[in-house]
This record gives sequence, C-alpha cells and structure tokens, in this order.
Amino acid sequence: MVCRRFECLGMYFQELREGVIPFLYLLKWGLDSLASVNDTAMKFNALDPCGFSTVFEDKVLNTWDIGKMNNDIIAWCSQRMDELTFQKLCFTIDPHEFIHDEPWSRQPKWGFMDDLHNSWKKKPMMLKHILTHPHLFS
Repeated sequence: MVCRRFECLGMYFQELREGVIPFLYLLKWGLDSLASVNDTAMKFNALDPCGFSTVFEDKVLNTWDIGKMNNDIIAWCSQRMDELTFQKLCFTIDPHEFIHDEPWSRQPKWGFMDDLHNSWKKKPMMLKHILTHPHLFS
C-alpha cells in the first residue's frame, strides 16, 4: 500500500508526465531570478539630496573638489608643456581642434601623428626650432 502511494506521488515529480511539481518549480525558479528594487538599490550615503558629496570613512568627498583637482592637474600639465615647448604658441594645439584619425587603418607604420590633415604636420618641428634658434642651440 505504501509503495502505491509513492508511485502516485512519483508521477507528479516526473517531467515527462508534465506534472504539477515541475511546473511549480520552474515558475519558482523564474520568480527567484527577479530581484526587487530594495535588493538591487545601491547604498549611497550622500550628505545632501542632490548627491554632490558623499562620505568615505571619515572624509567628505565633494564632486566640486574632484573637478577642481582635475582642472589643477590640467593647468599644471599645461604649464609644464609650455616650459618644454619654450612658450611658443606654434607648438600648442587648440583644445577644440579636430584630430584626424583612422582607427581602422591597416597601413603599416601609420598613426594619427602621420595624418597630413592634422595641424601639427604644417607647423615647424621642435627639433628644427631648437637647431635653428641661436639661443636654444647654444
């Protein structure tokens, strides 16, 4: 009698019989894969509702500070580059200038530095400037 009951129950677990249990399992498996907003929300500890600053351990990090740091680094690099190029404007590149490049080019030994459309191909070379300038050459 006990074996007969397990046989009857067994048919509900068989996928071939398309029993109730496999379908419920598949439904539960699909529903478990969905996550609620509460489970996936990123925890953010902003000091203000705009989210411009956050706390990391005991320090407050503000996005304006990151922007200022970035601008300071750009200014420092620009100053150093001006010193390296002898304060000559002909060696600087306008930040809004379009730089021609062909990233899909398969031509050997070609790069955007060699493209004749770029402005620096029409400007004097740094080495030529040093060699022809008497003060720098000495």
